[in-house]
Amino acid sequence: MSNSTTSRQDTDSVVDSKEVPLSDDEISHLTRSVLPKTNRNFFLLCLIYLAMLPILPYFPARITHRTLIERMDYWSAIELCCWSFGLFLCLLYYIAVVRLKQDIRGGKKRIYRTPIINKRWKGTKKIEILIGHRPPGLAEKIILDSKEYYNWLKGDILEIEYLAKSGQLIRYSKVENTNNRTLEAAR
Repeated sequence: MSNSTTSRQDTDSVVDSKEVPLSDDEISHLTRSVLPKTNRNFFLLCLIYLAMLPILPYFPARITHRTLIERMDYWSAIELCCWSFGLFLCLLYYIAVVRLKQDIRGGKKRIYRTPIINKRWKGTKKIEILIGHRPPGLAEKIILDSKEYYNWLKGDILEIEYLAKSGQLIRYSKVENTNNRTLEAAR
């Protein structure tokens, strides 16, 4: 019995979901600014890793509080760090860069509509929007400026446009105000 109410609540919180093609402006923006920025960030991460590689065997493990250098010789520890962080960097490259390229080549985005459940303060001038049902694969949170706090109300319908594979948020906007809609229906 609880499964039926849970699934009904999930379907009530999702208003609409569809897949549409990317516009030429969006493809241009993704290829000219987002993709180079992602590549640059990945390159900087690789440089930081290479700069830290000689001292990584001296950092203690979180659980055992023992360093790699205590368990093996220095060059074996360096080799272990190279393999483990190399696999991590390959996985990260696939998740960040390859999936973004696949989304650009595919030329499709998802549009997802869901109600706003609540708002949460994030720091001094930022507000996080809590939504009824998080779109599958969306990687980013929806953050507003504090000036927009009173323009977004609980129950408003939020339209989110994002890339399916990479989870890159393209844009979001308020579609309709459900509070105004219920007031008009009451008249």
